[in-house]
Amino acid sequence: MAEAFGVGSGVVGVVSLGLQLSGMIHKFGLDFKDAPEEVKRILLELSTIQTILLEVQNSIISNQDLGSAFSGAHRSALLTHLDPTSNSDGARMLQEYGKELIKVIAELKKMSDKGAKRMGWSRIKTAFLSPQTQEAVGVFHRQLQLLSNISTFDSLVLGARTNNELKVVSKLGTSTNDELKVVSRRQVDHYANKKQLRILDWLTQNSVSYGVQHSDFLERRLPGTGQWLFEMEEFKRWHDGEIRTLLCHGIPGAGKTMITCLTIDHLTTMYELEDDVAIAYIYCSFQRKSEQRLANLLASLVRQLSDQVNGPFCTGLEILYNRHARKKTRPTVSELSSLLEELVGRFKKTIFIIDALDECLDNHGSARREILSEIRRLEADHSSVYFFATSRNIPDVLAEFEKTTFLSLEIRATDQDIERFLDAKMPDLRSFVHRQPKLKDEIKARIVKAVEGMFLLAQLYMEALADKMSPKALRSTLTAFEKTAEGDVSSKRTRQLDDAYTEAMNRIRAQSTGLLELAELVLSWIVCAKSPLTALELKTALAVEVGESFVDEENFTDIEDMITACNGLVTHEEGSGTMRLVHYTAQEYLEREQRSWLPQAQIVLSMTCLSYLQFDLYPNSSTLPDWTEYDKRLNRMRDGTFPLYQYAVRNWGYHVREAWEEAKDLVLQFLLQKKQLQLARDCLADLAFFWSRSMVRPYTTCEPQYSLAIHFGIKQLVLHLQENQEREPEGKSTSFTLLHAAVRQNSETIVELLLDSSTIDPNAMDEHGRTAFSYAAEAGYVNIMGIFLKRNVVDLSLREGVDAETPLLMACRKSRPEAVKLLLSQNG
Repeated sequence: MAEAFGVGSGVVGVVSLGLQLSGMIHKFGLDFKDAPEEVKRILLELSTIQTILLEVQNSIISNQDLGSAFSGAHRSALLTHLDPTSNSDGARMLQEYGKELIKVIAELKKMSDKGAKRMGWSRIKTAFLSPQTQEAVGVFHRQLQLLSNISTFDSLVLGARTNNELKVVSKLGTSTNDELKVVSRRQVDHYANKKQLRILDWLTQNSVSYGVQHSDFLERRLPGTGQWLFEMEEFKRWHDGEIRTLLCHGIPGAGKTMITCLTIDHLTTMYELEDDVAIAYIYCSFQRKSEQRLANLLASLVRQLSDQVNGPFCTGLEILYNRHARKKTRPTVSELSSLLEELVGRFKKTIFIIDALDECLDNHGSARREILSEIRRLEADHSSVYFFATSRNIPDVLAEFEKTTFLSLEIRATDQDIERFLDAKMPDLRSFVHRQPKLKDEIKARIVKAVEGMFLLAQLYMEALADKMSPKALRSTLTAFEKTAEGDVSSKRTRQLDDAYTEAMNRIRAQSTGLLELAELVLSWIVCAKSPLTALELKTALAVEVGESFVDEENFTDIEDMITACNGLVTHEEGSGTMRLVHYTAQEYLEREQRSWLPQAQIVLSMTCLSYLQFDLYPNSSTLPDWTEYDKRLNRMRDGTFPLYQYAVRNWGYHVREAWEEAKDLVLQFLLQKKQLQLARDCLADLAFFWSRSMVRPYTTCEPQYSLAIHFGIKQLVLHLQENQEREPEGKSTSFTLLHAAVRQNSETIVELLLDSSTIDPNAMDEHGRTAFSYAAEAGYVNIMGIFLKRNVVDLSLREGVDAETPLLMACRKSRPEAVKLLLSQNG
């Protein structure tokens, strides 16, 4: 083991330096997401190197069995490569890398010794950007693939040697055979674990990482708050299994999500040493409709339970992976439901927790009903299943729970919890408050009385007090809070929040021009975005300049400045990196009052998306890269190379629909950019394929400008294209292609628009000898079929295609019962 010890002294030392550097960055209060791009690149390389070296240390250097296996004449190629006594390239690179880390740490320590407790990246970035540091880190980072290859070589050699020794020992008939089997089994387990992780990553590639969200919430909790829940009789009865469903309901802003977080933490700690108890949870959000499909929710629950199984890997999951992965298809809801059933059976107790059920909505509005149905089924079939949920008091949620026996508990922040929160926020107030203890007590007493158990309102009120410069001004504001709290309960909650949000927006309007413009841009994006935005996406969006051909990183805005400008209405989730409003009630308020506060929002988003889509992402090529697999395209959009592209390509048309007149010229300019237009259409097709896994790609059935206009349902653009299309040769009409494409893309809006056009022949054939209606019948698009039939423009007896089938025969062949029923009603 001497060899490993010698290498270990170098590797362990460098790992220690890496940990020390991370600690110093944390000490300065710095967030990686806000680092300048050149520093971020260095930090990413440092992080990757740290991960690899930790793996070398833990799996190889500290592994006595592995060390023994490579003792004597059999030397490890990896350990030899890193041995400081070998004078190898690897050892020299490791030494140089360590020296540069020492320099960076020394430079940061020098800054710290000068008394700087919190500094921005702009002040400390020079410590990372010396040419020697960048070269040492870059060289070592580029060698990681070599280290990986050497490690693989070691594994192959060890496996072959182990196999030979097993054969020899078997012939000798000694007991050493069992020991060698253990070593071989460990190798098999290592590769099995890697495969299992790959399967689980594949399973949840469309799902939200709820563990990251949970960690964010845990970091924000105030010590001592929320503990009252675990003493409540309803919670005890639920936990003891008397009734296994508990619904915790409450008013907006009462702290329901934090209660969920505390409950997960409480139960996880309680059952930490019990392998036969599993906890799986979901945090719902109104911003994540596209990700809250039932299949995604079930996949997340399956993964969470799989991670907690103490025993053989779930056979059903491996079978599912083998069935779907190669074909690039996704598991069905039925398959995932069966998996969940199998996994629940492997635990003595399984606890499902869902936060914010009122926000559990997908694009079709069925996610909440479907996930509750799944959990009710599991509860009915397994007495070991427990269910905990939180929600606003809305009839739809209560109606779902009334289908079974459940306990109900109101979530309402206690006065003590509100006081703890106010104590934590008190340092944000002006200095005159801290010199008057009685004034502090008065602030707490009056706010506690005014908010009546609403954490959110207490937060907004403290934000409103932060800029009050005198006791009189402060007390006047407190009086206004109290007046808002008067009246009947049914109306005052909404009025209190609306007044608080109005006051916050008025404070934003009173800021300097620069901060006001920044706040309006940030709020426009967060409020009107069709999906949650990461900090990088938002920074990129704000940096885009109409008319420029690239994003200038010098135009990036710091996250702290965005949050400051928005006066407490915006927050940054550290773990997920998402920028969001402080509460969904803020979203509801700003959507209602958008014309007053953010009248230019849709114009801004339209122009930004269109400008970004016109950037030449591949300037050195006159044509697009030949990507044969859609995954490569998706990875390109996700890896940070083009951070806003996926959002822009999926959503630009929805924003244009709300701002057509202002965005029209830029839209038409975009349609002239052949390469960029083709890329946008192809990427949109890939994304649609990725989400639906349909084996048909209707987006590629006609020219890009037509398929994009149809996909987004931009009526004005479709009419413009139809009016300005070039005349086609006889027998090939673009109008007919438009109608066929609109049907195949299931666009009811555009089908209606085209059928109402006098230039369209509804029974025109495409190159396959088929009408647009036949495609609707074959696909089972009953609504679109109804649009045709309502206008009485279809010849149902027409035999089409190579098989000369009527629409009825096509619907029968494809097993479309609703379409068949509709057609038979017409024939009857």
